[in-house]
Amino acid sequence: MSPSVVAADRPPRRIGSTLMLRFEREVVTALGNAPEQSTRGAVEAFVDGSLRALPEPIRLGLLGETVILGTYVGLLRAAGRVEDTVDLRRRLDAWEGSRISYLRQYVHMFRSLVLFAENELGPDATDAEQEPAV
Repeated sequence: MSPSVVAADRPPRRIGSTLMLRFEREVVTALGNAPEQSTRGAVEAFVDGSLRALPEPIRLGLLGETVILGTYVGLLRAAGRVEDTVDLRRRLDAWEGSRISYLRQYVHMFRSLVLFAENELGPDATDAEQEPAV
């Protein structure tokens, strides 16, 4: 049997994570502005689904960034320099203005996903869908 036939019989292996990593969840929480728990949950689920839909090479690079940045923030927490979500938000804002493009792009991607989800899934969006336009 040729190798191409054997390879076609096997299901494709996924490199990426099936769930958001803990640090990715923290980033979504820090960047979010939704006061309602249900909206925050919907935003988190949307971002999780968006990350799962990424092509494997992009998701793999994002996982690498998440591990590195999550480790860095973990070290900052151990040193007492990042204590809560507000501190993480300040750090993310600083990274978004960084000269290092990977930091800017990481924060920009998560901020874009969170903003989109909050605007589309928030309570104002569902109310607007139910009320007829005047």
